[in-house]
Amino acid sequence: MIKNMLISGLATAILSILFTGCISNTSIKVKDYKAFSLKQNMNKEEIVEKLKKANKIRRIALLSTESTNQPKLAKNIGLDNILKSNLKKYLMETGNVRFLADINANHNLKEKIIDLEYDGIEIKNDTFDYLILTKIENASFTNRFTEAFTYECIQIVNNQKRRTTCVSPPSMTYTAEVSGSIEVLHLLDNRLISELNIPFSDNASRSQDVRREVKLKTDNALMAKATKDAVKQNRIKIMNHFAAKGFIRKGKRNGDDYIFQTTLGLGKIKEGDKVNIYHEEKEVDPLTGKIEVTITEIAKAVVSSESTNKHSWIIIDGDNGENVSLGDFIKVQYESDFMDSMLKVGTFLNSITK
Repeated sequence: MIKNMLISGLATAILSILFTGCISNTSIKVKDYKAFSLKQNMNKEEIVEKLKKANKIRRIALLSTESTNQPKLAKNIGLDNILKSNLKKYLMETGNVRFLADINANHNLKEKIIDLEYDGIEIKNDTFDYLILTKIENASFTNRFTEAFTYECIQIVNNQKRRTTCVSPPSMTYTAEVSGSIEVLHLLDNRLISELNIPFSDNASRSQDVRREVKLKTDNALMAKATKDAVKQNRIKIMNHFAAKGFIRKGKRNGDDYIFQTTLGLGKIKEGDKVNIYHEEKEVDPLTGKIEVTITEIAKAVVSSESTNKHSWIIIDGDNGENVSLGDFIKVQYESDFMDSMLKVGTFLNSITK
């Protein structure tokens, strides 16, 4: 009961905060804006070369690393397959990846990566660009029985409040917990380089009134939900890592309002998506002679209604449009939504009321 009251109160508070904000207007008419000359960030050859790399679909292979010490409960239910299928689902939303056959079938490569922890291994491979390692370290299921109890409550009879004694029946609370990690490795020059490591931990629970204590060995649906929720809570980090990348092609303005056409079309970007614009600066180190690259975020924008399969028009947020140059690159910026906030609240409440 206490948990339900807390969830209800927090949900109301979050909803009131969310709906007091304003919604960005993405509807524009390009003809209402006038073209202007953009500063050039890099020469045409550099832009073409970078565009080729940006347009390349990232080929991803998956590998489960817990085959020998995976918790028995997780193995019996197939939680790793649930983890991977949900990971695929979210990454496919970026429009920027293609998944290959599960690398578990390649036993030689799998043993090399697991036994030597991939550090320093030379992998001659031309089938994947990224390897994602999934690992479930813990999977547990618990039962909690709560005896019936009485408490003081207020009832309304004939429009009058009366204090009385209420009874809460006996109940069972079942809780599933899952934890592990997701690691992204980039294959560069036949070497695997770790670029992102995401530890995860989540739980899911359900309660029901009972006449007596009823213990369960497990609840497959609840274990699956905890696994799915774990991936969902961390999807933003990994989606941003593989977010589509494009470049600024041209710009238009109407007074202080700026819009820019990008090389990202529908499929990799959609109306309402938020994007960040970055400027890349190259300098030669006077001591080493090496080229150093500095990347700076210069503006934020939102994708407008004027988008096609080949290009999109983005609306600059604020007055930073004058800082944007031809050849600056953009990346889609995925953000948490209301349901993510509620998911975190639920996970927290489950952890403190077990």
